[in-house]
Amino acid sequence: MNGENLSLYWGVPFLGVLLSLSLGPLILPKLWARHSGKILSIWSLGLMIGMVSFFKDNALHKLLETLIHHYFPFIIFLGTLYILSGGLWIRTKFAGTPFKNTCLLIGGTLLASMIGTTGALVLTIRPLLTSNKGRLSRAHLVIFLIILVGNIGGALTPLGDPPLFLGYLEGVDFFWVPKNLGGPFLMMAIPILILFYITDHFYWKKETSRYLLPLREKFTFEVNGKLNLFLFFGVVCLLLGSKIWKDLGDLHVFDLSITISSLLREGGFIILSLVSWIMTPKIYRKHNGFSWHPFCDVAKVFLNIFVTLMPIFLILEAKEKGELQLLMQFFGSYAPALYFWLTGMFSAFLDNAPTYLVFFKMTGMDVQTLMTEGSKNLIAISCGAVFMGALTYIGNAPNLIAKDIAETEGIEMPGFFKYLIWASLILLPLFGAITFFFLF
Repeated sequence: MNGENLSLYWGVPFLGVLLSLSLGPLILPKLWARHSGKILSIWSLGLMIGMVSFFKDNALHKLLETLIHHYFPFIIFLGTLYILSGGLWIRTKFAGTPFKNTCLLIGGTLLASMIGTTGALVLTIRPLLTSNKGRLSRAHLVIFLIILVGNIGGALTPLGDPPLFLGYLEGVDFFWVPKNLGGPFLMMAIPILILFYITDHFYWKKETSRYLLPLREKFTFEVNGKLNLFLFFGVVCLLLGSKIWKDLGDLHVFDLSITISSLLREGGFIILSLVSWIMTPKIYRKHNGFSWHPFCDVAKVFLNIFVTLMPIFLILEAKEKGELQLLMQFFGSYAPALYFWLTGMFSAFLDNAPTYLVFFKMTGMDVQTLMTEGSKNLIAISCGAVFMGALTYIGNAPNLIAKDIAETEGIEMPGFFKYLIWASLILLPLFGAITFFFLF
């Protein structure tokens, strides 16, 4: 299996997975909700049948390598964040004034980089909606929550958003992320928070008469399940430690080389998850609406994504010798601004994690070069994947979670295209500023 000899037709299953993810929920929502895993697996099975037919045992070896080196570390990490964040129960009672709502969004945005965008959004959305329960206009609260907590907030660490963790697994240094994405993060977050305050104050002012009683409520804020905060610190220690322990050597299983440091890291994640699951009172997860269903959906989606990405990565690793030579030369001439916008547009309408990986490989640079001389390219790809996922409901998993929770609370959320207009008006000017100040 050599990328130099692979045709672009091997990328059709990956394209099929992405199109299924983007169009399935829109065209056949009921069928998709019940059978999404089966639909996606058709593409993966078709690819594997073709690869085994042409490449025999090499295809199975490549599949095993992909699962062990990429899929299992990724899904174990996501599962750990999911379990730990589900054990944190934030209890609040306050009147949702524009100032307090803004403070809550600031906290959620910063929390997203520590526990992941999905966990931070789930923890933040219920206090935000509860404290504003008497208001007529609440859809804008959810829109800004999706943009800030569900997307932009994940830019400061590899824990924040799946694309950045995939970059970490590829070798990107943990502290490279806050050092290089901190500036773009502030350029995005501060103007949006100011705009949120202005927007919320406008709606709140129209409804002040309805708020005379709630405004007298005493502010309360309580965090239950504090053990999980210490366990999150353990996650960070394991991520940093796996880089320190990288010289411990390798184990060889089924002709695959597995580093001891990665085994210690994933084993540590599993132990932290078990401690959280056993030691956290079940009532906390019940109040958070904890369910395995969303995580299982994510696990199925990414299994099919990683499998169908295999031939794409081989073609990209061939660089100029493969069938993408003209495209890679084109990107080399116009990057990094082109990386930012194309990564972002694909992330908005497909999925930001595989998009990040594809463009990461497309640079043709090794990780050390990307973190130094090619850092603008990596900044562009990272910002595009993290920030532009907020442009649509399907750009990032937390977006749909927030929409579903809001609608169960009786909030009439804007449709797909109306949300796209809302998000574009807020975000596109700031994307232009990111391009001008950080990528030229």
